[in-house]
Formats: sequence, C-alpha cells, structure tokens
Amino acid sequence: MPDEVFNLYIEPLINDLGSSSAFVSQGWYEAFDNNQLNAIVELTWESGETRFGSLRFHPDSARRLDWILEAHLDGRVNPCSNVKNGKQRLESSVAYIKRTHRLPNPVVFMDSPQGFRILDGNHRLAAALLVSREINSVIPYWLGSKPSGASWGAK
Repeated sequence: MPDEVFNLYIEPLINDLGSSSAFVSQGWYEAFDNNQLNAIVELTWESGETRFGSLRFHPDSARRLDWILEAHLDGRVNPCSNVKNGKQRLESSVAYIKRTHRLPNPVVFMDSPQGFRILDGNHRLAAALLVSREINSVIPYWLGSKPSGASWGAK
C-alpha cells in the first residue's frame, strides 16, 4: 500500500477507531468496506485523475453519498446521520471546492465488478455533487484493484 493511501485512509481510521485488537472489531470491518485489512493491503494500487461524470459507483457507495446529503442537508435520520463531524466535513469540503475548484485530497476507491467502492472520500465526493459546477470535473484518486487472477467472491 502506498504511503499516501495509508496517510489518507488508514491513519485517520487508527486515530478514530484505535489500533491493536480493534482491527478485528465491527468498526474496522465496516471501515474496510466489509473486507479484512489484509484484503485492502493486498490490493494493487494506482493513482490518477478521472472526470467526475465518468465515475461509476458501486450501488452501496452511491447510496452512501445520497445518505450523506440527506442527513446533513435535509436532517434525515439514516446510517450517515451520526458520522463523527459529518456535517462539518461536508461543509468544509464544499467551501474548499468553491475556493479552489478541486477536491481537498484524492479519493480512495476499490474497484469491483459493480463499480467503484468508496473507501475514503465520501464527504468530499458528496460535496462535489453539491457544487459540481464549481469543480473542474477532475477527481484525483487512488484505486485499489484485486491482483490479476484474484477472485472477487460474492462482492
């Protein structure tokens, strides 16, 4: 795993969820998009940029973006309502995008047959949806893919 992916994705999780035995807790499992840590570490990583409109999200990730917007704009109660600092993170990303016309940091995706699974950057992408005219349409990313020949299983 590249250092930048660790710094963007794993390090903040360690700060929020703790380390050591917490790696096997439900919070960690959910933070790794219902994968074990070793499955994330073993992904083949590449960085790049893509056009916002060309992103094809996994249905679960698309639903999560909708939930973020519903929870923090409409006040609806859903699985994203109680995300730590969720509304602040969304508002901060919106302000940054309006000021700079780009995302604050790259998004971390995992490739899957059904589309990109967002591992890190849900609030940044939700903000980009809100102010899509403000952003230069280019989304910097890190993409983790299964090594050649590896099975996706049920995912």
